[in-house]
Amino acid sequence: MELAEESLVIKAPGKGKENGFVEKCLEYGFTPNITHEFGSVLTAHRLCEHQGS
Repeated sequence: MELAEESLVIKAPGKGKENGFVEKCLEYGFTPNITHEFGSVLTAHRLCEHQGS
């Protein structure tokens, strides 16, 4: 899989909910390598920019 070696940053689901992306990955037999989970995609984007990613 193309994402097998990639570290992922995802948006956190709402309280009491599961992340749809992670559920689909697991459904297809793939466990994503999630390094961070943020409530805001904008926050994640700014952190990546700050770190030069």
